[in-house]
Amino acid sequence: MRKRAWLLLLAALLLTGCRVHSRWDVEDYLQELYPGERVVVSRRYREISHGTKVTRTWDCWFADLPEAVFEVGSAWGEGPPAPGYSLLCDGDEVLWRYHLDRYLLSDGSGLSAWAVEDGRLSLRYGSEAEIVAAMEQLQAFYDWYAVQPHAPQPPMAACDLAQPPLPVWHICPTVKISALDTAYLERTCREQLRGYYAFYDIPGGGFSLEELQEARAWPDTIAVCRGEERLPAPAGVVLAYFHISFGWFYELLEQLDFSPQGTPEDFSVTGADGRSYQFSYSFQTDGAWYYLRDGEQVTADADTDTAPILRLTGTDVAAVTGLRFVVA
Repeated sequence: MRKRAWLLLLAALLLTGCRVHSRWDVEDYLQELYPGERVVVSRRYREISHGTKVTRTWDCWFADLPEAVFEVGSAWGEGPPAPGYSLLCDGDEVLWRYHLDRYLLSDGSGLSAWAVEDGRLSLRYGSEAEIVAAMEQLQAFYDWYAVQPHAPQPPMAACDLAQPPLPVWHICPTVKISALDTAYLERTCREQLRGYYAFYDIPGGGFSLEELQEARAWPDTIAVCRGEERLPAPAGVVLAYFHISFGWFYELLEQLDFSPQGTPEDFSVTGADGRSYQFSYSFQTDGAWYYLRDGEQVTADADTDTAPILRLTGTDVAAVTGLRFVVA
């Protein structure tokens, strides 16, 4: 793929000049793009004037695939590398869409788990079962696509959590691939789905609490200190970017013998400072999360108020626990 990108750039550089290109220029250009292939260039072109400049466009097609017609255009541009006429080709986009449309017409359910918009594939998933089924469909399509004539590298497929109950924040960003590696995509989607539910300590995604905690140890880089005394690390508490969700704050307080009342999703506790605190995944207004301190709304000390999280090293956690969490 990288080699092809360099060939495209080289061809564009070589065929940039002060005059609009000819049909012979286009033929040379296509030989650079598709070496060894027989590509037909229409004898007629379309031309549009822009003041003293023009845009000239030819229809082109592979001799053995005349139904997939793409365009090569000669248009004026300011560069880089310098002002002049450059040749542009939409062959890869046309061929991708041509084969994708053929597949969808021949097997309408073949990519039913995927949304197809503007020639791009995207998936919104909410469980491991949905991920597995979608990847099986995608692999079947890629296996078919790989043997189609003149099939270019596909555009990136994108995957995202579907309507999660709490904000994704940056725990679980969109996953994208540009290579035909569905195993990587499936593995990454599974990891991010598990990471999402593990971070918030909520049921969902088909995981048990044990599965969510699996292989998630307290980072060695974070020390728990009471004054100058270093305390044992909490067991199994899930963090992300030195932040802790309200749910795991409940679990942490339990381990520290604060006896929070309620559930990880909604609980109250008396802090080390003697004040009354309440945390809940329902405490939000206009997309901003907060907690209650002595009955009053407080915006959490975190990188963002668009998720129910606390900065582990921040003032809120220190006030409630009476401890310092120090990043080494």
